[in-house]
Amino acid sequence: MRLAISIGFLMLMTQFIRAQYDHTTPLLDGNVLFTIENAGFPVEGTIGELRGQLEWDTRKPEKSIINITANPATIKTGIGLRDKHLKRSDYFDVESYPEIHMNLRSLKQKSPKIFMGDFDLTMKGITREVTIPLNFSEDNSQKLSAEFEINRLDFDLGEKSLILSDKVNIYVTLDL
Repeated sequence: MRLAISIGFLMLMTQFIRAQYDHTTPLLDGNVLFTIENAGFPVEGTIGELRGQLEWDTRKPEKSIINITANPATIKTGIGLRDKHLKRSDYFDVESYPEIHMNLRSLKQKSPKIFMGDFDLTMKGITREVTIPLNFSEDNSQKLSAEFEINRLDFDLGEKSLILSDKVNIYVTLDL
């Protein structure tokens, strides 16, 4: 009997320890799209594997938590050679910097469905504060969407170029 209790206790403790130290974060339902001008033509792409903490408080939105991580190694633009190049050290350097972080610092409500969020955006170890307009919608499900622009050179993504625009438009959609 003691042996059965001891084994049961050890199994329970093993599960507790495993749960306590499991740092995997669930995938979020959403996507990140981007566009950039290259030689006068728009290039579209996606970055996937969104993970993090997303807690939207509909009664007190300013108490909401948005901490999202994306995996730049999942970048897709429709051209494999370009995707490989974007993963190298002169752009995303995915081996040294395997994550992009977007962490909410503060949120202000502008109208019933529009909010302004101050975020820390981190790419390649460089963090910049960005203010992003957020749109909350409740059609068939609750969604949070954002559209904003960054300067890729602020994050050491490539070099100054006459062909490639410095400005990148980013579109994020998250299911709540």
